[in-house]
Amino acid sequence: YNFLSKSSLYGGELLIANVGAYAGYTCEMPQIEYKATLAPNMMLIKHDEDKCISHYMYLMSQSDMIQEQLKEKANRTC
Repeated sequence: YNFLSKSSLYGGELLIANVGAYAGYTCEMPQIEYKATLAPNMMLIKHDEDKCISHYMYLMSQSDMIQEQLKEKANRTC
């Protein structure tokens, strides 16, 4: 956990799977009371909470258009 502290998760973060069958899948990290960090097969979207609400970003990521783009980019070979 200490080695990966730059990717610590607390809850509310937007996560995107970047490899495998779930590439492009997005989820919102639930609020937690224990230590957690990002897995190597996931990407963390960081943004300024004063400018954009995390839950809104998650809802947008569920749209067909955004899902199509995420899956296309995640499955590129180069």
